[in-house]
Amino acid sequence: GMEHVDIDAAIQEGTVTTHIAQVRDRYFQSMVRGFKNLAMGGVYGTDVTERLQLEQALARQVNVRQAEKLAALGKLAAGMAHWLNNPAAAAARSANQLGDSLTRLDHANSALQGRDVTAAKWEEIVHLRDELTARVGTDAVITDAFNLSEREDVVLGWLEDHGVQDAWEPAPMLARLGVDAARLDRLADGLPEGALGDVASWLAASLETDDLLKSMQETTGTISHVIQAFKAYTYMDQGEVQEIDINGSL
Repeated sequence: GMEHVDIDAAIQEGTVTTHIAQVRDRYFQSMVRGFKNLAMGGVYGTDVTERLQLEQALARQVNVRQAEKLAALGKLAAGMAHWLNNPAAAAARSANQLGDSLTRLDHANSALQGRDVTAAKWEEIVHLRDELTARVGTDAVITDAFNLSEREDVVLGWLEDHGVQDAWEPAPMLARLGVDAARLDRLADGLPEGALGDVASWLAASLETDDLLKSMQETTGTISHVIQAFKAYTYMDQGEVQEIDINGSL
């Protein structure tokens, strides 16, 4: 038959005897620790999995942000290229034309040195040059194509009638700044024979040089403003954090 076991005595003694097995307390405690480690291992394993998933999610988020930043940078670069294209091209054209204008001005200066122009007449010419220069870049400049074409024909015809060679060179600039036949009559009065063409060329080259310089100043100024605006936009979120009293501001 089944052996009778005094449970209370067995517990006090530290052993429990059955027909199946005998388990001492130290083995029982070891088993408990094993089950505990197994259970905690499951928990730790769950934590590791969640941590890996979190890291992967954070990595994906970082990649998305980097892609967004690159896209924003591309749009910013494209926008800057668009805004800088026209003024940069205009500045390049003005710089190229300025070299030719300075060459013509130098030739005209050299030609005038051989002309017997009186000091009073030369002062009148310089005064006319200064007056016309003041019109450069203002509404006084004739820009209407039809009106400008008519004025060019008038100036060109007048210069050719007075024996000016290559009158087609100075005629457009003089016409743009409002020089008419009456003003040309006053200019020619008192000039030595053959000096009118040199004076007209000097006036046109001097005025064209000033016009190109002002154009370059405007275009390079536009480029500078665009760069400053983009720089301010780029560093907009990097300013110092300030505490603002909203209630007081309202």
